[in-house]
Amino acid sequence: MNKPILLLFALVGLLFAGCSPAALAVNDDIDKELRATLKPLNRSLVAALWKNTSRGYRRLGTERFGKKEDTALMELVSEIYFNPQMPQTFEVVDEFYSEDGGSGPVTVTSGKHGYSVSFHNNTPEYYVSVLQIQPNEQQHYLVAAVYNVEDDQWLLDNVFPVRYAMLGKTASDMFKMAKNWESRGFMIDAYVHAHGARNLVEHSGDHIIYEEKSEILKYRDQLAKKIEAQYGRYPIRIGAISSSPQIFDFDMGFHEKGLYPSIHYISNVPGSDYEAQVREARDLKEYMTKHIPDLAQNQGYVFYRRFTLDTRVDTEPYFSNTFIDHNNNFGK
Repeated sequence: MNKPILLLFALVGLLFAGCSPAALAVNDDIDKELRATLKPLNRSLVAALWKNTSRGYRRLGTERFGKKEDTALMELVSEIYFNPQMPQTFEVVDEFYSEDGGSGPVTVTSGKHGYSVSFHNNTPEYYVSVLQIQPNEQQHYLVAAVYNVEDDQWLLDNVFPVRYAMLGKTASDMFKMAKNWESRGFMIDAYVHAHGARNLVEHSGDHIIYEEKSEILKYRDQLAKKIEAQYGRYPIRIGAISSSPQIFDFDMGFHEKGLYPSIHYISNVPGSDYEAQVREARDLKEYMTKHIPDLAQNQGYVFYRRFTLDTRVDTEPYFSNTFIDHNNNFGK
């Protein structure tokens, strides 16, 4: 082989070597001093969110970041503002660092926690801190903070907050619970938990993507079709009860002790007759126990959410009040 051809192969080899993916350091593989440098920036970001001031967290960012309006971030700020008594603590879930990741689309993946963070990187060097915070009693959020180096200092360039858990249960937890309920023969309980899991993964958007996202989305729809095949389309009219309530949805109810099923039904009982409303809820439970066995009635709590619908003025059911069945003891 002549020398020009050898030289050409050598140049091509160098070219492809230069295109190889940049090394990505994760968590404990990141230099300790660098992690220590980013720690106060994370602390300042969380403090700014808790103070409910856009000026506070925009001061931490690049000029690009300061000009952006981020709806999800503002929603998170609002939630924290309305729960000022929650402790201003956070947990670092994962950290990612690349010295020369290049500009453009970037995706980093947590093998331990089953999610990926996808973002547009603006400088070769970047650092991603994924934080878990709890802005209120029911919800946990993941906040992915993307830092870039500009003028020899680390600055915030992007923030992606998503709802991560409800009462400590993540989408993955709820998905597993749903599968367990279905295996035990309780299809409605499975649907309720699959619905909760779906809500969480849908809220994650395109920036924080759960490993099981597509499977969770499909599973909830599969269960919905099974329920419709078994009991008919919504609303399910219960003619055996004198007031003829109509079940139009199964959802998740939140209680300090955990996540429980919530039956949404349209009631024809007058709003002024509380005793009749309680009887209707009890009759609905008795009917479901006998004729809708796919809902477990012995799990401690079942929520009966009463709605009204006046077709003359309402286009959709209007929430009225909730009865909680706790061991057959109904209360408002």
